[in-house]
Amino acid sequence: MHLMTEGHNTSGLAQFYLQNLYTDAHNALLAQGRELFEQEAGAAVDKFYDQLMSTPKAAAYLTTDLVQNRLKSELKKWILTTLSSKTAAEVPEVVALQLKIGEVHARIDVPMSLVDSSIFIIKHHLFRAILHSDLPRETQTELVALVDTILMASLSLIDEAYLGGLVESERVSQEYRSHTSAHDIAVDIERVKSGLFSWFTHYVSDVALKHKRLPKSIYQDDAGLWLIHKLPLISGDASATQTLQNSLKAFDELTRQPMDEADLSERFDGLQGHLNEISYLLTHIADRNLASASQKDDLTALVARRFMVPIMQKETQLALKINKTYSVLMIDLDDFKVINDAHGHLAGDKVLTQVAGVVTRQIRVTDYAFRYGGEELMVVLPECALSKACSVAEALRLKVAERPIELEQGSQIKVTCSIGVAEFESHPDFMKVIEAADRQLYKAKHAGKNRVLPVPKS
Repeated sequence: MHLMTEGHNTSGLAQFYLQNLYTDAHNALLAQGRELFEQEAGAAVDKFYDQLMSTPKAAAYLTTDLVQNRLKSELKKWILTTLSSKTAAEVPEVVALQLKIGEVHARIDVPMSLVDSSIFIIKHHLFRAILHSDLPRETQTELVALVDTILMASLSLIDEAYLGGLVESERVSQEYRSHTSAHDIAVDIERVKSGLFSWFTHYVSDVALKHKRLPKSIYQDDAGLWLIHKLPLISGDASATQTLQNSLKAFDELTRQPMDEADLSERFDGLQGHLNEISYLLTHIADRNLASASQKDDLTALVARRFMVPIMQKETQLALKINKTYSVLMIDLDDFKVINDAHGHLAGDKVLTQVAGVVTRQIRVTDYAFRYGGEELMVVLPECALSKACSVAEALRLKVAERPIELEQGSQIKVTCSIGVAEFESHPDFMKVIEAADRQLYKAKHAGKNRVLPVPKS
């Protein structure tokens, strides 16, 4: 974003924004409309969100509480910031703001048509307010034209950044699919298939033969969670993935239905048929679509940070769609610089590698573990609320603290880690939950290290 302050790096749109929108004459005109904008911005935002929330497609991205508590105030602030007079030094900051909004919308993966419609509704409301104000007629006309120019130029910058972010996200998403390790995926798929058949065996034994209560849904089992959360990212075969998930849904619905002894045989045959189809499709996906390269960070074998965006986009969209939550752990090794200084950087690498192994073994097959940067790791826990995430984090902390790290020539050291924990709170921008977990990690480090610190429940 700082590049916008250097004229030779600005796009044509940004250059237009910098040079033509906030001139002395335009600033004077905006100052005349300032009181009106402050009066009408809230009503314009309310009108937009009333229409937005009545649209099922749009409502899928938002929750009523989120709209009321945060997004409305953010949009109102954007209107007043964009339509206020600016000094020459302030204009690059406004350019950066528009580009940042576009980046966030791409990260959220919100349809750009919603952004376009918001500008249209806001402009229409402000135009009507201007034309019904006590301002002189000539001023009204000039102000309408200026508001239109500024908002459309702002929208163009937002669109430019949005499209750039969208293209990059799709590129990284495709790279993640194509670079996924065939060996790791084969192992995961075999674990998932084993988990499915194990779940079915318990179902037959406990429900059908012993007439106990229904077990937990297959969607609550690790195997079912993997099929919902991870399979769409690693499979390049959308048709096979959809067929598999349809079969999984039919399988789950069949297990939810009451039964009596008369229909046991027919029920088992139906469930077995769905299970066989799921197993076949998993094998098909592994054989056809998974490449032999690795998507892992070279040192830790964790998922590289560059793959974070498509994964977090998918988890956020899925959480909003199915009304589930997820949690993020930010993990940092304590006194890592001291380890490097005392034992050398090769020892530091061994510490990172072995701690990453502890993390991988401790989490579920459905979870994601990233090398976030340096000695900092990030874990994403789908369908996991804050309390459970804290338990996972505490178990990780204890495992790291108790495991000796093997160095050269048989020597050992002990290390500890600090962990910040945050739960997804329905904000469509996944960076909010990451930043919240990172803040708690920072506080944990300054509170004495070797501890887990969650975001306090409001």
